[in-house]
Amino acid sequence: MAEFVLNHEGKPKAFAVADAAEFAVAIWQRAKLSAVASVIVYVHGRDMKPLMLGNDGEPKSSFKEGIVAELEAAGTVVAMVHWPHHVPIATPHFMPIQNALDAGSSISTLITALAIKKPNDLPIPVVLVTHSMGSIVLQSAAQGSPAAGWSSLTQVVIAAAASDIASSRAWIEKLGVRTYVMMNSDDGTLQSASNGGPFLGLQRGQEFPAAEIADNAVYFDISDLHVGHRYFVKAGSHGNAADLDVLATRIFKPAYRGSALNLSTFAQIDAVGKIFKLA
Repeated sequence: MAEFVLNHEGKPKAFAVADAAEFAVAIWQRAKLSAVASVIVYVHGRDMKPLMLGNDGEPKSSFKEGIVAELEAAGTVVAMVHWPHHVPIATPHFMPIQNALDAGSSISTLITALAIKKPNDLPIPVVLVTHSMGSIVLQSAAQGSPAAGWSSLTQVVIAAAASDIASSRAWIEKLGVRTYVMMNSDDGTLQSASNGGPFLGLQRGQEFPAAEIADNAVYFDISDLHVGHRYFVKAGSHGNAADLDVLATRIFKPAYRGSALNLSTFAQIDAVGKIFKLA
């Protein structure tokens, strides 16, 4: 079963999905006390390390590797969605797609609870961030028709998406908010996946199908940088440190705080101003 997780003195504290209201209250209390710029709903990707057992190592991995700490260092409080999954030991490049799809409703539950429990005197944005297979969890939530409670969401950041590019426009537009989609054609993890694809996160801007460009989305092609698969944070990444710093400064840190990116500072790739790269 999916669960919600917050940072309790550097360690994960889990709440059942049925306790979403209690979890939302705890998140808003933390946001108010810490005077943060935003609340991040963070949806992790597949965890590679525990293949000896076949089961995922989240949410501990996101804490031990410093992902949650780095997200919160940007001036946020993290509300993590943990979706349990199983990777067969004999197929290490397999993506547990059904596990991700099954967890979609948990996102709707959390965002709605955050909207209901948000204090009137706390006007800070909610930003949803997905990494890798986390986009499939979000896709499932969106295809289930987001409830009115999703109106509390300010923007979405999708990094290294393991969702198929086919029909991606339809579910991204259902999100109803500004969405930033990151693409890297040199993503070795997505290249080696043994199932799924062609992937939304494994594209070149010049080759992106026009029919899949969502009205509410802006796409960034970062293929010219050497950042690998985990580039939404530096923690645990094997990418080039300088390139990761550029991404963090120009895209991720302001986006995580709920800011709209100044697109005039990027190089436009397409004719209609929807696909960009770093100038």
